[in-house]
Amino acid sequence: AVSVNNLGTIEYLDIDSNFTYPIEQHSFYEFVYIDSGEIICNISDKKINLFEHDFLLIQPNTLHNYEVKKKNKNSSIFIICFNSSSHTLSLIDNPIHFNQEEIKIMSSIFNESKNAFVFPFNKKIKQIKNPIFGSQQIVEQNIELLLIHLIRNKLNKNKDTIKVIINDEK
Repeated sequence: AVSVNNLGTIEYLDIDSNFTYPIEQHSFYEFVYIDSGEIICNISDKKINLFEHDFLLIQPNTLHNYEVKKKNKNSSIFIICFNSSSHTLSLIDNPIHFNQEEIKIMSSIFNESKNAFVFPFNKKIKQIKNPIFGSQQIVEQNIELLLIHLIRNKLNKNKDTIKVIINDEK
């Protein structure tokens, strides 16, 4: 099972070519979705290039930061931080390029967040005065839906690999 709780940060950032996000490390999960443009995520000693519609889940207690590639003039990124005790999230260990279904779920997360939290999203979330009933719960459930979807995809890909290996051994 996947459970998301204690949303801490929701950020939607329109960034220019001089942008650098400070190096940080924290005890919760963070994901970044590239809505447009291209960025680099530095994780420990690796540089990961992320392009439009890419998603990366950063595990707790991992040193990381973001920077824009100099050739890009503008990029837009969506970052959410949350707590979870779900060990299966460790299966989401590489960047994922989203298909249309995943983009639609991400769009739902973004749009529903506007019903619960002050927009524009910038760092720590702040609940609006009169949020639409259940909106924060729907945001959390949509994040869970997205993560479950990504884990299922990973498990299905591994099943196919295992089947190929087993069939090749016969």
